[in-house]
Amino acid sequence: MPANQTTLMTANEAASVTGVPLRQVHRIIDAGLLGGAVKRRDKARLLAPTALVGLRLAHEMADVLTLQGRRAVVATSIRSPRQTMIRADVIVVDARPAARAVRSGLSLLTKARGIVSSTPDVLGGTPVFKGTRIPVHDIADMLANGDRPAAIIKAFPQLDAIARARGHGESTHVTWIGLRSRKDWVIVRRAIADGYVLVTNNTMDFMTLLQPEKVHAGLVCINVAHGLMSLDVQKRLFALALDRLEDHEPINELLEITLNENRSLQVERYDLPAAK
Repeated sequence: MPANQTTLMTANEAASVTGVPLRQVHRIIDAGLLGGAVKRRDKARLLAPTALVGLRLAHEMADVLTLQGRRAVVATSIRSPRQTMIRADVIVVDARPAARAVRSGLSLLTKARGIVSSTPDVLGGTPVFKGTRIPVHDIADMLANGDRPAAIIKAFPQLDAIARARGHGESTHVTWIGLRSRKDWVIVRRAIADGYVLVTNNTMDFMTLLQPEKVHAGLVCINVAHGLMSLDVQKRLFALALDRLEDHEPINELLEITLNENRSLQVERYDLPAAK
């Protein structure tokens, strides 16, 4: 494993590197199979790179070993990463294919990180593809949830077309007005000047930027728990937001739609800035 692979990884990254479906990654974590190799940071569950081979083995051995046997195999792979043959009950597990797959996945991830940037003033520092405002975790979730790359490429940007079809003829995307890689405050100034309702998945930073404004056209925030984003989810939540905006314009308001980890839906609408 490359020496620079000491950074903790998100579940999405671990799924990408190991080839284990994202839902199975979370289930393996929930089962406690990765032990102390799982860390918590700001409510997110992160994996140490030493857990990656064990993660793949835990997935591959699901129909072969008992839970106790899988736990023993994973523990050994984490404790002794150079061990190629791991005994579990009466079975000997060859860890070399899993290790090769992980090395290949790490190499691809390193290349992918070369096209990613993170700037505090762009989506609050959320990693995005360079030259865009598209969050990397959204694309990773979409791929992990079965969306095809060609469909994702075709879909960005797409929500503005949905809005126009619903009667919001002035709707546009930051790409079309030359702002796709610009800082958040530049987007806000343009929205206020031209009377645009802002649609984003970055609630806190845009709330902060709009809070001092006496008048703005409104803010719509669509939040999706990690691991649940897909093209279908994105479209459905945006359509719901458009439904909620039909009654009256969201002037000086925030409409927040959140899909939680348990797949429950939360819709809130309140004044921004807060009414005194």
